[in-house]
Amino acid sequence: MLGGGLGSLAAVYALTDAPDWHERYEITVYQIGWRLGGKGRSGRNVKANLRSEGFGHHLWWGCYDNAFALMRRCYKELARPAGAPLATFREAFRPSETLFFGTGQGDQSRLWPLTLGRNDASPGEGAAPPTVWEYVRILLPWVLDCLPSLHPLYPNYAAIAPLWQDQARSLLPALLRRAHNQGVVAFAAFDPAAPDYDALLRQAGTTVPEGHQSSRQRRAWAQPLVVGAEQRPARSSRR
Repeated sequence: MLGGGLGSLAAVYALTDAPDWHERYEITVYQIGWRLGGKGRSGRNVKANLRSEGFGHHLWWGCYDNAFALMRRCYKELARPAGAPLATFREAFRPSETLFFGTGQGDQSRLWPLTLGRNDASPGEGAAPPTVWEYVRILLPWVLDCLPSLHPLYPNYAAIAPLWQDQARSLLPALLRRAHNQGVVAFAAFDPAAPDYDALLRQAGTTVPEGHQSSRQRRAWAQPLVVGAEQRPARSSRR
């Protein structure tokens, strides 16, 4: 096996999972240097107070279901005794609700804090992934929660809406009426005379169409949201 990255190690694990692998294979892993893990490797820097340093990112997304399933199997076979460092899968992997992205350099550097909503699911257990519309329900409120950190002048859609073009502001009520006529209840409480765009989008995120819906109904639900997203001022997305 050439290389000691995660792909190679996963392949070795799969080959040695067969009960008769000793009779079928002779396995050697060739790796430059002594540290395994590829882009996921890490170690301690003895010159910097034993700080943990790694080559790649230090998080696993919850959607890495196959990778988590493999790690669960590894920890089950290791059967480390209680009290040992990182004895269990739960001790080695801890859920996190905050993530920071860094952009720019020097005076232009900035951290973008993102809050990730926690759920009761546990990755690697083989649960079915969310449907497209379940993803929409998850992502839409999350995007709205992130808006206040994206631009100091536009903390919410109420601040963005006055910058929309007149055609967009006149188009939105027509789209809302069309959605109502198609039986979409997400926008029923919206009052174009006193528009609360943030409440509109949050309500839409909690009333994503479920069950059998015609393509016309789905478009009627999505088009008001698309109009709102397209009218965000260009300079707010560049900062």
